[in-house]
Amino acid sequence: MSAPAVLVPFKGAEFKSRLSPILDEEGRKEFAYLLLTDLLQKVREAGLHQQSHVVSPDLSAKGIAAKFGASFMLEPRARGVNSAVRFGMRMLKGRDRFMVLPSDLAMVTVADIRAALEIGRDLDLVIAPSSSFNGTNLLLFPRRMARLLSYDNNSFWNHLAAAARLGLSTAVLTKKGLVFDLDTPADARELAESKTRSRAARYLRRLAK
Repeated sequence: MSAPAVLVPFKGAEFKSRLSPILDEEGRKEFAYLLLTDLLQKVREAGLHQQSHVVSPDLSAKGIAAKFGASFMLEPRARGVNSAVRFGMRMLKGRDRFMVLPSDLAMVTVADIRAALEIGRDLDLVIAPSSSFNGTNLLLFPRRMARLLSYDNNSFWNHLAAAARLGLSTAVLTKKGLVFDLDTPADARELAESKTRSRAARYLRRLAK
């Protein structure tokens, strides 16, 4: 089975208003670019850079994508993850399988990505929930699931229900690097205090000094 196309939705300048207690607007923007850089490095190390695509209305992300061998798809405007993923899929009409990796997976590892790929060789759907089990982090899925994508409230359960309706064989991954996404100041503190060696983690550690 061929490797999936990797879609990385990226909001850019509108990143994470919930981090405003610890980062001002410029700080959040810089942090967002660091998270995207970290993720694309992991994707490249996993050997997926040639089929990776950053989907974003933020042209500044184009240079970051190019640095890591990924392509860039200019989304007309930010309308959420559902819209970004569907836009990417429309641009990749010849591809049948996709992996969605949000840029805020701040602790994801190369081994995590490779584990999802390995499991996905035998199963139709691989999904990693958010730590609260109400969101979807990594999602590896076939094109026929496109109309049932649901990155809204309770997306993890919505995606499982959609997979069941379509009769898709499914695996759920709960590795730390896949279920941790960075949304709140508490998440930022956890990343800063972790052993993660990334640009984003170092940035937060410098702020804490």
